Amino acid sequence: PDDELLLRGDPSTRAFSCLHLHDGRLVAIDCVNRGADFLAAKKLIAERRPLNLVRASDPEIRLAEL
Repeated sequence: PDDELLLRGDPSTRAFSCLHLHDGRLVAIDCVNRGADFLAAKKLIAERRPLNLVRASDPEIRLAEL
């Protein structure tokens, strides 16, 4: 319940991700037609490092680059 939600992309385009963050770290992701986000998120979750929220919310920046 304390997770912060961060939206990447636009739901109206049917390609977006919702990042679940706890203490600035990615703990879960829900993806719709953004498979690259899902694959990158697995690594980010395992690494448990803090994310730059401005960059993470920009759908033009690949999650793998964070």
